[in-house]
Amino acid sequence: MTEQPTPGTFCWHDLACDNVDAATDFYSALLGWTREDDPKVEDVYARLFHNGAGFGGAFARTPETMPRAAWTPYLAVESVETAMAAAPEHGGAVMFGPIDLPGENRGRIAYLQTPSGTPVGIFEAGPEGEGAPPQPGRHAFTWYELNTRKKDEDLAFFDGLFDWSFNHKSIGPAAGYVEFGLPDQETIGGLMPMEGEMWGELPSHWMLYVQVDAVDDAAARATELGGTICVPPTDIPPVGRFSVIDDPGGATFSIIQLSEKG
Repeated sequence: MTEQPTPGTFCWHDLACDNVDAATDFYSALLGWTREDDPKVEDVYARLFHNGAGFGGAFARTPETMPRAAWTPYLAVESVETAMAAAPEHGGAVMFGPIDLPGENRGRIAYLQTPSGTPVGIFEAGPEGEGAPPQPGRHAFTWYELNTRKKDEDLAFFDGLFDWSFNHKSIGPAAGYVEFGLPDQETIGGLMPMEGEMWGELPSHWMLYVQVDAVDDAAARATELGGTICVPPTDIPPVGRFSVIDDPGGATFSIIQLSEKG
């Protein structure tokens, strides 16, 4: 039996894109991720690995499944059916599922939608399924941020489905930000209210952060590989330094260089 992810933690990451080969080539060159096509999946699903551990995959999107290229995280649950039933009770919806993963005893998945319309995957691990993803570190996902136009509604949604604790920021530049995580453990992400003209007409969305050694060097390399810098390398004291990037297919992600105190 493989190591099982803890319910309420992020355990998998899907990249819906227009060109799987171009996308995986970009991340391989930038972050050293490797690819292995899953023979059990009828359509191309490129499983992604970091330091030999599987943590996500890339697939060709359709307008029906995903209106734009995007990263979507999965949260581990004890029961997909229970989480699906609870989603509408807390203002969310079921996009699709449940789906048994190809192969024997690998687990089940579904896609939910938060009240702000943001997709989020749920994953019920089987005894032969994927284990917990690599621990946050160099070139791994290290922070999960939901930029939302319905902060209170999304907060109530996650509070209803997961045993999270919440830390509401009330002063300074982070006022209105809500950090979340399992009780008595480190925080794993946050909800950012999308307030002000800076957001334009951008819909609510996930922002996933990948840890790098040097943000400026990684941002420059991303540009060389065909990515677009949305937010140039910027200090966020005392956390570190970050940059927001669109990959060549338009999926947005962030890179972050943590300070010693971050």
